[in-house]
Amino acid sequence: MDVWSFIIGHWSLVIGHWSLVIGHWSFVICHLSGNRE
Repeated sequence: MDVWSFIIGHWSLVIGHWSLVIGHWSFVICHLSGNRE
């Protein structure tokens, strides 16, 4: 049970980290494309 809780916590951290990275880059791309007009 401890192993599974560790695995679930680890993957939730990984997914949360990548969702933050994707959200950051999508914001940067939208900002850059908006300035090109």
